Amino acid sequence: MFRKVLVANRGEIAVRVIRTLEEMGIGSAAIYSEADRACRHVRYADEAYCIGPPLPSKSYLRIDAIVSLAKRIGAEAVHPGYGFLAENAAFAKACEDAGLVFIGPASGAIALLGDKMEARRTMSAAGIPVVPGGERPLADDDEIASEARRIGFPVMMKAAAGGGGKGMRTVRDASGLAAAAKAARSEARAAFGDDRIYLEKLTVDKAQFAAAVAAEGIPMGAGYGAVATHAYWLQHQCAFGRESHFPWDTLWEGGAEGAGSGRLRTQGDWQAVLQVPGAEAADANHMRMSVHECTGEQEALDTAEALRKVEAAYKV
Repeated sequence: MFRKVLVANRGEIAVRVIRTLEEMGIGSAAIYSEADRACRHVRYADEAYCIGPPLPSKSYLRIDAIVSLAKRIGAEAVHPGYGFLAENAAFAKACEDAGLVFIGPASGAIALLGDKMEARRTMSAAGIPVVPGGERPLADDDEIASEARRIGFPVMMKAAAGGGGKGMRTVRDASGLAAAAKAARSEARAAFGDDRIYLEKLTVDKAQFAAAVAAEGIPMGAGYGAVATHAYWLQHQCAFGRESHFPWDTLWEGGAEGAGSGRLRTQGDWQAVLQVPGAEAADANHMRMSVHECTGEQEALDTAEALRKVEAAYKV
């Protein structure tokens, strides 16, 4: 088990991770910007270090500074939380290269699922139905308008590197495309350091559901690459009850297939929209999500602790 973990985030998720580390007897180190020095996660951690100015691009998004700090203070692992660098393959790779355990998927899996367009291509190649949309970044207003006409309004504008609703805009007709694109790019750039956007068909009057997924990759050789993957824990969570007439088998099968296709090593979630007689994949995430908290409450399972134990098993 680890002796010290650096939590590379702030707010609720940082507090959640720090609390679990304490319960597991693992030391915690927090980071904070100059504006966040009085925040709760700073007070809760065993150690806390200022990482830079208030602007996230100069603090919480500084890969080099975070990795350097982790090495300097003797942390063995880094937990990215969600948002910020949690879906950044370069950050995971930097941790790996520095000999740190990235508590999350291998960098190769993030490259597949952290980039939403690449995730769509991966799922399509695996034969999993996906919500209609594009699989390449849109360069300018003319290209955006052309893609919207091809897909058909209403559309959802999404950040390729995004999550948590950042860089997302609903557009119901052509008149709103330019303003939505400008806002989505700006928000995505600030949140993820990446302003690429793409379009999907906005699904209306359809039920969305999600599965919390945990999968374990079987290491082969020096890396995780295209290795055998199996889901060892999969629990559905959504507005439907367990006894409802809901296609749970479709969700389970899609989640398991998605975890395998995405080469998921730890926790993530599988989101889809109900479309009788089947379901279309709406999103796949490779990091810890709010759905894991819901499942943990229902099943009396500390999913954060489960994740730490899986990662510790891979510690070299």
